[in-house]
Amino acid sequence: MKLEDRYQSLFEKAPLGFFVADRQGNIEATNSTLRSLFSLEKKKKPNLLTERHLANAGFATQFRLCISRAEPVIAEADFRIKTGYRYCVQYFLTPFFDRGRVVGVQGVVINQTARMEALEEFQRIHDYNSRLLSSLSPVVSVGPDLRIRFANDSFAQWAGISSEKLMNRLLVPVLKLKGEERDAFAANVREAGKSHKTRKGLQFRAGKSTFGYSLFPFEKDSTGIIMRDISREKELEIRIQKLNGRLIELQEEERQRIAGDLHDSVGQLILAAKLNLVSYKSDPTHFADRFDVALSIIDQASQELREIYTNLYPRSLHDLGLEATVRWHARNILETHGLKVSLEMKAGTLSHELQVRIFRITQEVFANIVKHAHARSVKLKLSRNKTRIQLTISDDGKGFSPSAPRSGFGLDSIRRRVESVGGEFSIESSRGHGSKFSVTLPQGEAHE
Repeated sequence: MKLEDRYQSLFEKAPLGFFVADRQGNIEATNSTLRSLFSLEKKKKPNLLTERHLANAGFATQFRLCISRAEPVIAEADFRIKTGYRYCVQYFLTPFFDRGRVVGVQGVVINQTARMEALEEFQRIHDYNSRLLSSLSPVVSVGPDLRIRFANDSFAQWAGISSEKLMNRLLVPVLKLKGEERDAFAANVREAGKSHKTRKGLQFRAGKSTFGYSLFPFEKDSTGIIMRDISREKELEIRIQKLNGRLIELQEEERQRIAGDLHDSVGQLILAAKLNLVSYKSDPTHFADRFDVALSIIDQASQELREIYTNLYPRSLHDLGLEATVRWHARNILETHGLKVSLEMKAGTLSHELQVRIFRITQEVFANIVKHAHARSVKLKLSRNKTRIQLTISDDGKGFSPSAPRSGFGLDSIRRRVESVGGEFSIESSRGHGSKFSVTLPQGEAHE
């Protein structure tokens, strides 16, 4: 193959686009790469100034500039072909001369579409990761010297300092840690940085807030810290501890009350019955009436004992069902205190577990009304639909503010009983306008 043919083959098959155009922009020679890139036909000789795809890429403007200045021009362009596909190119135009006069332009075109697409994809991934990091809990990374190397938007917002101004600051002063909190936090971060291991479940206090944090390897010689405000959880833990303590106290109080009831009522009655029976045994003729008196006292003791265990667990729930038990309780608790009671119960047959749950809620509300409401009347309605069971108890008493702090345990007990099975509990009340207690329970525990 001749040298000229070799150069022609290299020109035609090169991965770069080549062309040669005269002073009027008529393209005299192109290679296959350029023709493919700009959809040029091999047999035709297009013009740089009029061919559409070349014009879209700005060749006409840059060609005129190259001719007028008689010096090389470098340019970049984005353009789309008929199919809508986008190309990104960089091209170099160099004038060539004849006797000192510019007679044409030589051009080299580099297709940078794949490179630009890769850069744009990288930018999209970077932007996505940045948005993701910014939407997370506060995240910050520090070097071995505990100076900040990275902070997401959440951390900057929490600290009240822009991300740029946070860079290279010592983290501990930013967190406003002092004393033992400061020393423990710094020691944990340094230890995690040396071991390159993740540590979870750590805590520190900053001002009035408590934060949980985890440590993890972030990048070379850096330790990442992700934080979460757990002040609310800590408050709930303390509240639960107090409630548990109060529950134990109430259990002890209830035991003492039962013991007192047994001693003061049943115990005294049994002692009285025993004394009468002893008298009868010593002289049946003289103390004949004492036997009947003892039997009467025993009956009274039996009734007292029945009332005590009914409060503990109403046997009538098992024997007679929920409606009869609630009516008995309303008569013996509410009506004996002078309250007018209206009961509407249309819930059908319920499971034993649900009957016990509803009765305990009713019992607690009745007790609350008797103790605090100073009401004249009470209305209870129990109904059901295909998915839920609804219980409402309302009174016309003095009312109260549901949001006000309470020292009692009863309403919290109701709420736990309801929410433990996925139900809902609400109170509507205001000073001087009575109260309405609403309970909604899942239908799952009911059946026809």
